[in-house]
Amino acid sequence: MEGLQWTMTTPRALIRHTTQCVLAQTKPYPLWAGSDTAVGSYMLDLAQCPVGSGLNTRTCNGATTRTTTAEGQMYQFPTSAGSSSELEIMVEAMVYLATNNSREIYMTVLDPHSLLENPWPGWSRGDSGTETHQNGYYIEDIGPSEDEQGYGHLIVVNDTQITNNPAYSLHPSIAIDSSGNTHLAWQDGRLYPGCDGPTGGIDIEGAYEIYYTRLRLRGAAEWDGVPEGLPAYGIKQIASSAISTPEQCEGASEEYPYAPSSVAPQILTDTFDNVHLAWIDYSFTEWQETIMYARLNNTNEKFPQGFPLNSAASAILDPWEAREVTKPGPLTNSDQRCVSQSATPLTGITYSPISISTGACLLPLQMILAADHT
Repeated sequence: MEGLQWTMTTPRALIRHTTQCVLAQTKPYPLWAGSDTAVGSYMLDLAQCPVGSGLNTRTCNGATTRTTTAEGQMYQFPTSAGSSSELEIMVEAMVYLATNNSREIYMTVLDPHSLLENPWPGWSRGDSGTETHQNGYYIEDIGPSEDEQGYGHLIVVNDTQITNNPAYSLHPSIAIDSSGNTHLAWQDGRLYPGCDGPTGGIDIEGAYEIYYTRLRLRGAAEWDGVPEGLPAYGIKQIASSAISTPEQCEGASEEYPYAPSSVAPQILTDTFDNVHLAWIDYSFTEWQETIMYARLNNTNEKFPQGFPLNSAASAILDPWEAREVTKPGPLTNSDQRCVSQSATPLTGITYSPISISTGACLLPLQMILAADHT
């Protein structure tokens, strides 16, 4: 990049590239040699958004595609012998990007009724929704709910990526409200890669928080089952937002390495379109695992008049409070615990059919709602 001859059109081209990265859900990670501040500024524009100057952190409020952060990172390539620590940081980051193999949340929309009611020739009730190709791979039945010939199809929205972050995103839970909005909750480790010890790093056994997003799938693009699904930027009414309380890096210790974690969310909506969330929390170390609950009140503001796409939850919803549902004491018998001693709360959750008085098992959310009359 240092060798480029910059012209007046180059910044505009970078702005276009940043916008394209946002739309394509691709995170740019430019390298900068450090000798030219103007070039470093352009690289920051590319990695984040073109709202700011110099080497200052960009202000990306998400109001438009141009001002939405690309969620990338600029790295300075060390140019002197005394920059070994910078070189180590850069190499570690590049290795993480190339090998972390983190998991993302995807979703697919099926319309089995359209296929059952208007089957294409050769398909009948009881047949598989996929076909096996002679070379050994399978072919999905993709297409609109009703194609030009009047036939139905099973997969009307193909794999649509919801999360896009180097950290792990796991255990999604989904609910649909009366207006057809899709509500999604999951556990996400994006807040903790920089922490020391077992909590930190882009690792499946790091710490997690509960994240939430609200999607409006209709209207973003044609429901025709094409590969790559719907554009994530065009379907998020509420952008991915942390709902649980982040304890940050200092929440962990050698004795309680997973103390900052909030995991295994469950979500549902009620008849008033309020969102109810429950999850297992490890921040109360004296209680071990604890069930937490939060309610997100419905807003009457409707897009596009009320708020733009990709708005922060805190800017749209009423303030919410995470409340403890259970407060069990320390347990000595591993058989009485919901999470087995042999599995971390992140990679092997096992639920035991025991009463609430013997441990913090994740109760069906309907039981929590029965006690919530506020």
